Amino acid sequence: PTAFFTWFTQLLDEYSPELAEAIYRVSPVGQFVWWVVPAFYLLAVVVTFEILTAFMVELFLALKEEAELAEGGSPEGEEDDEEGGLPQEMPILAEMQARLQNQKLHAKVAIYPDFQRSLKREYAKQCGDEKE
Repeated sequence: PTAFFTWFTQLLDEYSPELAEAIYRVSPVGQFVWWVVPAFYLLAVVVTFEILTAFMVELFLALKEEAELAEGGSPEGEEDDEEGGLPQEMPILAEMQARLQNQKLHAKVAIYPDFQRSLKREYAKQCGDEKE
């Protein structure tokens, strides 16, 4: 029971050199057994934590995608904005410009390929409407 408690505590805490020093002083072959503590920490704690983290992230992403599909939305890779593909900054910048009244707001917005295509389509529509 005590060994299990020590192991469990070691999993929860970070590496503690005090435990390695105690094993070194108490064990008859302390110079060899001392390596048990760092080896245990590296193998048990670090590897277990990495595996647990990887599975938790995968599970979170799968659940998030299921929730988005259940809500009727599209998965994250296929984002559709309400603004017709406009970047999220555009409504914010428009509101800021409205508040500035007679002043100019200079801002650079990253243009995404989907936005660029929709902008070209809209421009073509507007030019077509003006000709008629």
